[in-house]
Amino acid sequence: MEMCPVCRTEIPVYERRCQSCGSGVVRDADRLLANTPTDKELSRARLCHLLALPGMLVLGVLIETAVDRVGILAFVPLNLIVPFVFWLSTLNSQFVWSHGLEVFNFQLLWTLAMYLVWFSFDMLVVGLVNDLAWIFVYLLVLLGGIGLVLISSSDAASAGDGKYPIRIPIR
Repeated sequence: MEMCPVCRTEIPVYERRCQSCGSGVVRDADRLLANTPTDKELSRARLCHLLALPGMLVLGVLIETAVDRVGILAFVPLNLIVPFVFWLSTLNSQFVWSHGLEVFNFQLLWTLAMYLVWFSFDMLVVGLVNDLAWIFVYLLVLLGGIGLVLISSSDAASAGDGKYPIRIPIR
């Protein structure tokens, strides 16, 4: 990201004008290409996002089967652990590091939301209307999370910032 020389707001690499004040931005072509992520960094950033999907499917869809097979260990959030381990192995790239941080941030919130849906609605569910409300909220959290991961992974592949719309503001 570049800084606008007039108003000091961040300007994406592809922009030629500042969105805040409208002033034109002149860039040096060598500096512009020096900050471009390599193909390896793009694929690793995308993989950071996609490695969360199997864990999301286990927690969201296959949880009853997993509890029958491995017991309480089925509640271990693989959607947090697997991308985190991959993220730690790629700390030498700032681009991949920022995507890994976003993945970890979103997966932490998504996992807490899934646990909240399971355990809070278990106490509240009484009757058909509440059962339908639980199914709606459950599908909204599950499919919404999977959809956001797929969108962010394609954003990572096109050298975007990979920020999820639902996240804890870290910086």
